[in-house]
Amino acid sequence: MAAPASTGAIVSALLEIPDIRQPGPRETYLKEVEQRLGHHMPYAQDATPMHAVWNLVDACLRYPGAVQALVEVIGYFHGGSDAFERLRAVVDHEVPPPRLSLQERRDLHAIVRGLALSGLPGLYRATVGAGAGRLSADDPVSVLGQLEELSIIGGPPKLLVFLARLAQRQDAVTAQPLYDWISGYLEARNEPASAMTAVLAAARPDSVLLTRTYLVIQLEQDGPDPGIYRLVAWLQRDNGPGETIAREARTWTFDEVPAEVDRLLTRILDDVAPGTEDLIVEFILPRELLGQPVEQWTTGGDPDDIEHPLGIDHAVVLRCLERLRNPRLRYRLRQKWGWLRWHGSAYDAAAYYWPTAGADLDRQGVMAEMMREERRVCLVLSYPGPDTAGIDAALWGGICAGTPAAVWFRDGHDPDRFHSELEGALSGRTPAELPHLALQIRREAFAQNTAEHFGNHLAVLWDDFDRMPEPYVLHTAPS
Repeated sequence: MAAPASTGAIVSALLEIPDIRQPGPRETYLKEVEQRLGHHMPYAQDATPMHAVWNLVDACLRYPGAVQALVEVIGYFHGGSDAFERLRAVVDHEVPPPRLSLQERRDLHAIVRGLALSGLPGLYRATVGAGAGRLSADDPVSVLGQLEELSIIGGPPKLLVFLARLAQRQDAVTAQPLYDWISGYLEARNEPASAMTAVLAAARPDSVLLTRTYLVIQLEQDGPDPGIYRLVAWLQRDNGPGETIAREARTWTFDEVPAEVDRLLTRILDDVAPGTEDLIVEFILPRELLGQPVEQWTTGGDPDDIEHPLGIDHAVVLRCLERLRNPRLRYRLRQKWGWLRWHGSAYDAAAYYWPTAGADLDRQGVMAEMMREERRVCLVLSYPGPDTAGIDAALWGGICAGTPAAVWFRDGHDPDRFHSELEGALSGRTPAELPHLALQIRREAFAQNTAEHFGNHLAVLWDDFDRMPEPYVLHTAPS
């Protein structure tokens, strides 16, 4: 599970619980969490309460659902207290909810414990692809926990694919409980009957699962100073662990950020694993920066290259920082993303919502329209309204509705022509294709070398709920 960068906030909230500093109660809480999870959860004891609690949080963050189970257990003893409510609020804000229920996870662990598990790391790598990290062959709980956090856009979650491949290695009797568990998982989420077929197809030995590599760049305003930002960046392969590559103490003006992004790209390009899809550059931006043309930032300015827009080298997409930090907005995103995960690779015209020319682009109206149907997962704003404020309001309405994808123009160059061109570009194309479709369109604009091409003004929001925006780092207690 992706550990939040603000582990310290969880530790601080826990330390407000009166008895958490004492080894006895802390061990009682841990044993109850282990019983709920159905497996042992080791952590390093320490005589210093803060260090011991830090290690406990670190251990919990390694297993999906463990932090939430810890909060639930503490609630039996301290529920209703101000300290407990603060703890629950911090965890809700910082830790995404697990994808499996406690019962589903316990049932799965019980099934897997009775199976032949030789070659587990190889099976994991075959399922996850080139970005697979190191795994221990004798730790199936860790393997399942990491797989629980992974998925494939437009396809079944990799956990299900892994389990189907594991079932293929068993005899008919021992394989059946795995197939039954997969079927129960799908039924509990009201997935169509075709979902099981998709899992089995993805589990075929000849099925190739490409790994995507992401350079994730997050900007956040530094305190009250307008125009001053902190930059955090990490490299992530598919939904796996994120490797932090920039977390400096210094701050940046917005005008300094493009050059720093170019330096980061130059630094990491040799690390992109062969056999993966193209590198995707993902900007996590506060709401007021979503209008910035980051895909047009220049790169390749050294003497041995030709200066060109960042958005023709890589698919460049945006995410909204405020939504990723707001539990209510994340919940709505999760609902919409669930539809996109399973159906996003099949064309459905109703997946797109196009406000018409002259429409009132107020945020409440757009929010209501996007929430009208579950399959409305992409907001297309080809008509900008009287000014950019219309786009901003409409986009925010879509974000608040949980819309995972949005396409819009950053300015009002000939909106009727842009609308017609974008309509043609999206015809027959699925939402899952948007990041790379935008890359193709931007390359066409560069080839035509004209500012009027709509690809020079195209922005794409792509908010992948399966990839929450915190690096996968194992924190240690501060000295």
